[in-house]
Amino acid sequence: AASTAGGPAVWVDRRGLRGFMPAMLAVVPGSVPGPSDDEELGPGDAPPAVHKPPGQAWDERNDALAVQASSTAVLGRGSTSSGGSTRSAPPLMIKYYWHDKPVAAAFLLMSVIDNALSWAAFVDANGVSTRMYNIVDMQLKLVLWFGPAILFFASLGCVAFAALIVFVECNKFHWYHEIMNLRIYFSAVPCSFLCGIVVYYSEQSKPLPFATMLFIMVYVLSWAIHCRLRWSFQLNTCSKIILDSTTLLALVGAIFLFCLFLSGRMDIITKSSELNCPYVSNNQMPLHVPVLGSWYCAPWQSEGPTMIRRPPVEGGEPRRILCTDTYIGIFGISLEAHAVTCPQGCAVQAASLAVTGCGVYTLETPICLAAIHAGALEESGGQTVVYGRLGLAKFQACSRNSVTSEALQVATPGDAAQLVEQSGSIAPVVLSSSGARAPQAYHFNSVPEAEEFVWLQSWRMVDAEADGVRQGEPWTRIQATVSAHIAGMEVSNVAFPLGRPAAFSTSGVVRCQFSATGISCPASGQAVTYLDFCQTEAATCLAEPA
Repeated sequence: AASTAGGPAVWVDRRGLRGFMPAMLAVVPGSVPGPSDDEELGPGDAPPAVHKPPGQAWDERNDALAVQASSTAVLGRGSTSSGGSTRSAPPLMIKYYWHDKPVAAAFLLMSVIDNALSWAAFVDANGVSTRMYNIVDMQLKLVLWFGPAILFFASLGCVAFAALIVFVECNKFHWYHEIMNLRIYFSAVPCSFLCGIVVYYSEQSKPLPFATMLFIMVYVLSWAIHCRLRWSFQLNTCSKIILDSTTLLALVGAIFLFCLFLSGRMDIITKSSELNCPYVSNNQMPLHVPVLGSWYCAPWQSEGPTMIRRPPVEGGEPRRILCTDTYIGIFGISLEAHAVTCPQGCAVQAASLAVTGCGVYTLETPICLAAIHAGALEESGGQTVVYGRLGLAKFQACSRNSVTSEALQVATPGDAAQLVEQSGSIAPVVLSSSGARAPQAYHFNSVPEAEEFVWLQSWRMVDAEADGVRQGEPWTRIQATVSAHIAGMEVSNVAFPLGRPAAFSTSGVVRCQFSATGISCPASGQAVTYLDFCQTEAATCLAEPA
C-alpha cells in the first residue's frame, strides 16, 4: 500500500516494517526502498528504490521525514490506508525523529569539547619537554610516541569537523552519522586510550588527561545509547551486540576510574608502588650534597647557575665571638654555615695574628679578621655568616681592606686528591698524592671565587642498555649535565644519571683532584651532588624558580 498523508510516499506491505527497513549491517540506516504506486510486489520480489526529495543538513534523513509524515497513515494501529489496517510506529522511533536536529547538535557540541580536551591534554603532557622534577615528568618523557600519537588522532578529529561542514552542511549529504562514527572510532577513542596511558603513569598529578578520558567515555556511552534507541528497528543482532557491549564497557570504565580518582587510589592500576618513588609536585629539582648531608633545590636552565645560600645551623641566631677567635676553636672541623657577631676594632686588636688565605681561609685564621679582609664586615664589626668547606692545594696571599694575608701550599692544582670518609664525622679528609693532609677551610660569600652555586644545564635520555642505567630504576635513563661549586667541592660540565648513586668505592675513598678553587671530581660527579626526586627524606621543591 502507498500513503501520501501529509508527506512523501512511503510504501508498506503486509510484512509491516520490513517493507522499508534496508537489509544492512551498519548501525546507521540508508535509503528507504519501496515499489512505485502502480507496481505490485511479487512473493519473492525485492522492492525497488523510492526517489526521495533532497534532504536537510545535519542528517535530517529522507527516510526519517517520510516515516514521520506518514506515521499516522502507515503502521498505525487502528488507522487505515486504502481500506487496510496497519500497525503503529514504535513510540521511540517517532520521538527521535522529532528530535533529530537538537540531538545531532548536542553530539556535535560534545565532540567539539572532547577534541578540545584532547588538544589540551597534548599540550599539558608535552609540557615536560623542559621539566624533569618528579617521577611523572620522567615517566611521560620515556613514552616517546605519546606526543606525536595524540597529535595525530586529535588532528583527525579536526578533519572530521571539516568533513561535516563540507559534506553535510554545504553539500547536504546524509553523512552525519557516518562521519561521527568514524570520528569516534578513529579520533576520540584513540585519544581516550592515550590519555589513559598518561593517567597510568601520572596518577592524580595530571587531571586534564583524566578529564579527557572520562569525558570521551561518557560521550561514547551517550552515542551508543542514542544509536541503540534511534535505530533499534533497523539493527541486526551483531550491531546490537556491539552497541550493548560498548555501552557496558564505557559505563563500567567511567564509574570505576572516577571512583579510583576521587578516592586517591589510582596506584591500584599504576606503577608508583612498584618503583618506590612517590610523586611530589616539584617545580625544581631536589639535589643532595653528600659532604653537607643537605638537600637543596634548583631549576633546569641554560642561562646560568643557581646560587646556593646555606642556612646557618643555629637557626639564624648569631653567635657572639671575640676578635681573636678562630674557626676551629669555635666550631671545630665543620662544613656547616654559622652566623656570628664580631665586635668593633678587630683590625687593630688582632693585628698581630696571621691571616692565611685570600677569600678562602685556613681554620686557624681569626674569623673576624678574615671577615674584614674578605669585605664581609667593616672595622665597626657586625653580623655575618661563615661557611665551612674543604681546603685548597694552595692558599693565596693578598692585601685587602688594610689587612695582608699569608700563603700556604700543600699540593699543586691538578694533583690527585683522595677524599677519605671519617667515621663519626661528615667532613672527609683530603689527602694529596704524597699523603699530605690538606687543611680544612672556610669562606664568606662576599667574593666571586668563593660563591657557591649549582647549574643544572641540561638533561637527555639514554638507551636502556647504557652504562649506569639500573634495572627497576627508570630515572637512571635520564642523564644530567651539571656544574657545581659547593663546600669546596666542584664539578664542571659533568654528566651523570639521576638518582641516588651506587657506592663510589668499597674502601670509602673517592678519587678526585686539586683545583685552584677547591677539590674537583670529574670522574665522580655524584660525590659533589646528585639529583634525586624519589627520596622521601628530600625536602620538596614546590616553589617556582625565581
